[in-house]
Amino acid sequence: MEMPRTVSLTGTPGTGKTTVAEILGEKTDYKVLDVNEVAKSDDVDYTEDQERKTLAVDIGSLKRALNEEVSGRTVLEGHLSHHHSSDLIIVLRAHPDELRERLENKDWNDAKIEENIESEAMDIILQEAIHIHEDNVYEIDTTDMRPEKVAEEVINIMEDDDARKKHQPGSIDWSEDYW
Repeated sequence: MEMPRTVSLTGTPGTGKTTVAEILGEKTDYKVLDVNEVAKSDDVDYTEDQERKTLAVDIGSLKRALNEEVSGRTVLEGHLSHHHSSDLIIVLRAHPDELRERLENKDWNDAKIEENIESEAMDIILQEAIHIHEDNVYEIDTTDMRPEKVAEEVINIMEDDDARKKHQPGSIDWSEDYW
């Protein structure tokens, strides 16, 4: 099986994307591209929402900027990375209770924490990724996994059809736990 050229590592904030991407950068020959940094560049149209402490990013200009930045084997890391036409999309997931703890440890405000927990419980990023790509979308539950193990699972998905079958979308459902 041929290794994918581009991999989007996406998911709700707090699911482990940055840490896992750093490990992938060390363990593979893939360069890691921080999509959030690209989103803040002069090449992307965005506005800052001061109240929510977030960026409202124009996805079209982000996609164009990512196309300019991606070369060779690349892992795109960030909760907007699934908007790129990557060969493989991996959505990191975490149980809302664990996600709350992780975001509280980052000193996020309560409103932003609740918004992200609700997004995770409703599978928002997974559904977006499936809507955009239809296939080549996989998910990993990071709730009880160390980042090194998550990175290992990402590599397995990159290399192995059996691992891909194990991580088909739809196997993780937090809705009953959250609602």
